[in-house]
Amino acid sequence: WIEPAKRYCLQNFRPGGNTVDANFKNMKPCLEEYILEIQKAVAPFFEICQVR
Repeated sequence: WIEPAKRYCLQNFRPGGNTVDANFKNMKPCLEEYILEIQKAVAPFFEICQVR
């Protein structure tokens, strides 16, 4: 459902503040290496794939 998109952006989770579920407030963000791994895996499906 997202494959027709030309651009795909990944953004790490930032805990704190208002979240949809209170359980997310204390969740830790992903390691940068993991986000870059995801980027590498999905990049072939998009013209632009970036990490914010």
